[in-house]
Amino acid sequence: AESPIAGTSLTASSIVAHGSLVYAAANGRIFKSTDAAQNWSEVYAPATPLDADTELHLNPGVTAQLVARPESWNSTYEERVDVTLDGGAGWSSTSDCCYSWAGVLALGPSEASRIYYFGYRPRVSTNGGLSFTETRGSGQLVWYPWPAAYVNPANSNRAWYGDADGRL
Repeated sequence: AESPIAGTSLTASSIVAHGSLVYAAANGRIFKSTDAAQNWSEVYAPATPLDADTELHLNPGVTAQLVARPESWNSTYEERVDVTLDGGAGWSSTSDCCYSWAGVLALGPSEASRIYYFGYRPRVSTNGGLSFTETRGSGQLVWYPWPAAYVNPANSNRAWYGDADGRL
């Protein structure tokens, strides 16, 4: 597909999609396509550019919610996440989430307000990622290889976390 920035090529650090809706993080910004990557528009260019290893999370049940967070083995342990709840029209940035690169986000598929972060300092957001509070537990809950976490679609107060060793 054609680059969204005329005369340049982009290398995306993360791409997420739902049907013909596609988001890509590249060059410190986020781009969006609504026609299966045929045409692109820039939807986010923060004052402090996104890290080259930014990871995107698109909520499977509420596709207007997109979360971007730095993700790198040699991370500076930045706790920032950037979130949109309206498909990219408006963005908020928080700095109270996601301590360390070793963690995983779980988005509420039926409720965009619920986000869990499982990592060294587990956190939960009840306002779509605009702010986070600590949850019970601490320590190395997450390590390589990457685990998976899911919010219960029937009860957003519950989430499951699993690792590569089969633990749940």
